[in-house]
Amino acid sequence: MKLNYVFLFLSDPLDSRIPDVEYEKEYKIASKYFSVGLINQERLFEDNVITITYKISNDDIIIYRGWMLKPQLYDRLVTYVEKNGAKMFTNLSEYDYTHLIPNWVKDNSNHVKTKWTIDLSDKSIIKLLEEFNGAVTIKDFVKSRKYE
Repeated sequence: MKLNYVFLFLSDPLDSRIPDVEYEKEYKIASKYFSVGLINQERLFEDNVITITYKISNDDIIIYRGWMLKPQLYDRLVTYVEKNGAKMFTNLSEYDYTHLIPNWVKDNSNHVKTKWTIDLSDKSIIKLLEEFNGAVTIKDFVKSRKYE
């Protein structure tokens, strides 16, 4: 069985046929190498309804690319995907764990090692990762810091 990775992006809030402007470049690049689809952003956030332009199949592994969702809404997406025979790349437990920083602290030390960079070159990222031991979470864009 060949796995098919599918990237689901949020649609533009005013035109559900095109990707959200913030994800437009990524959508175009992803579509060259993977299957892509759009989740109707307005229906998702206004009505809590999952509407997708891509027909999900059993061999699909779905990767969500969009604004952070509350865990309850991400759960709806997981349920929708699983009802259509596919799997999410990031399951609900993993999503919930990484959604809120307090979940990251295992030893009650209330300290999470973080680094901030604007240099996204391969050399810079490799050097940055060498400063950590074990698993890391990379946030590619944080809306609250978009001015940086």
